[in-house]
Amino acid sequence: MVHAGNILGFGELPWAEAPLAWQISDVCYLILDAIAAVGLVLLRPWGVAAFLLAAFSEMLLFTLVPGWFVLRPEHATLLQSFVIYHLVAVCTWYLLWRRERKQRA
Repeated sequence: MVHAGNILGFGELPWAEAPLAWQISDVCYLILDAIAAVGLVLLRPWGVAAFLLAAFSEMLLFTLVPGWFVLRPEHATLLQSFVIYHLVAVCTWYLLWRRERKQRA
């Protein structure tokens, strides 16, 4: 939703004026998140793969090259929040997945 909002102009900057790294990541993650959402709703393995790819790649991107996304000091805090959000989402998915596997056994 964040990436769609940015593209539709609800971000901090008009999307056309945003840095190129922001624009590229918005488009890529909007597509990947949409694929993940459809796949998860349909209970398909590729939905899980897309979800994990999106979460881990965004965490790596924000951790390894934060300078691409930080224009002001408060952006660094926002990136850290996104990384924490993705960590919580992946951990939650893993715990639910593990619980389901135990119930099947």
